[in-house]
Amino acid sequence: MGFFNTIGLRGKKLKQVEGKAKTQNEIILSFFKQNIGAKYTPSEIHVKLFDTSTPLTSVRRAISDLTRNNKLEQTATKKEGNFGTLNYCWTYKM
Repeated sequence: MGFFNTIGLRGKKLKQVEGKAKTQNEIILSFFKQNIGAKYTPSEIHVKLFDTSTPLTSVRRAISDLTRNNKLEQTATKKEGNFGTLNYCWTYKM
């Protein structure tokens, strides 16, 4: 799915952010493929793969896209997240 254009971007700027969203999906999918069987929360992926200029919400969007496209699957496993709450983990879908 990629970038959700809820702010009405057009032209060159829209293409730029769509490309960035696609790249985030590819980076995350590649990481999961390299770690088959491992389970990660979105927060863990954010820390491992991106710097602070990438919002956690973008990582969550990418994981949702990849789950919808049957590339990743949400597991029953939960880990404590950044704010002390439990977060579901995802894994590569074979």
